[in-house]
Amino acid sequence: VRTRSLRDVVSRRGGTFDLKNHAVTPIVNLARWGGLTAGVASGWSPTRLEAAAQAGAVTDRDARTLCDVFAMLQRLRMTHQVEQIAT
Repeated sequence: VRTRSLRDVVSRRGGTFDLKNHAVTPIVNLARWGGLTAGVASGWSPTRLEAAAQAGAVTDRDARTLCDVFAMLQRLRMTHQVEQIAT
């Protein structure tokens, strides 16, 4: 498996990076898996990640990190969308 850096991905895509598809969706999918593992079939991704940590499907540290990154990405997406509307 070859690991790609963000720079590799952006340079191959003409200087753009789709936050939703390449960053948010993988976290959401992990949260869904973790939530189902913990018996939580619905809910917000951070809630599912917390349940996954409590069930031992992921470590507390990994769940916190994923929640923090998820929140940061959502803020970044919202900021970008507001800027697009304003211009």
